[in-house]
Amino acid sequence: IVNDRMTSKELVLGFQSEQLITDGVVAEEAVCAVKSWLNDAKLPALSDEQIILFLVSCDQNVEFTQKTILVHFKIKRGSPEHFGSRRLHGNDIQNALQTGRTCVWKDEEGCVIIYYRCNRDVRHWNLSHSAKFSFMVLDSALYDYPPKGLYIIVDTKELSFELAMKTLRPSVLSVIFNYFQRAAPVKLRTIHIFNSAYWAPKLLQMVSPFIDSKIVEQIAFYPRNLSLEELRERCRLPLPSDLGGELPSVDVLQERLIEKMESISAYYEAEELQR
Repeated sequence: IVNDRMTSKELVLGFQSEQLITDGVVAEEAVCAVKSWLNDAKLPALSDEQIILFLVSCDQNVEFTQKTILVHFKIKRGSPEHFGSRRLHGNDIQNALQTGRTCVWKDEEGCVIIYYRCNRDVRHWNLSHSAKFSFMVLDSALYDYPPKGLYIIVDTKELSFELAMKTLRPSVLSVIFNYFQRAAPVKLRTIHIFNSAYWAPKLLQMVSPFIDSKIVEQIAFYPRNLSLEELRERCRLPLPSDLGGELPSVDVLQERLIEKMESISAYYEAEELQR
């Protein structure tokens, strides 16, 4: 009988656990403690590299790491529409690519920055599809090395109040916010909302019952009347040239992202089988 479930050893990341332990990034004892707990908790046998991602994001607090892993699997198993069939050429992901722009880069500190904006033509924009893609984007950003933290930039320039009320479903927003804040193997630092309309904070209040109250404190709004220079000064993050920064354009960065995601397609399949 062939077991079609992927084992942790077959799920390969772009870094080696031994090197990070040697470099003092994590303690081997902490990795072993989490590995033993996973077996007792009857959870999937994560690879050492996956465990290290969680430990780094939780400041090597083993108990906090365990809680994060539990929420991680609870959300993924409870939202198959956002975490299942993760194929770059699937209709849902292609919809996300056609209706928005997404890219990722790192700052000098080693933190990951994910940028997203919807295109001007929003008739076919779908929040669930964009959310699913963003979770895949995060995995690609974590693939090569555990980052020091995560910043998310959401540019809402093309988002009208009518579209927001029509498409921003609380159930989907709950999955997005709770996964990034409580379940992802990276520490969320700040969510920057660029080109924020006057109604955006009120909309956040409307969905606040569905999300962790702590995440509200991690959201920064930037009004639409800011110049690029003012935006850059307030945000204090490296930005693409489209936003007045010194990085390549959003389009160029997205092309690089797609190439990266295509190169790790086997990882997406292995991770899904692991669950």
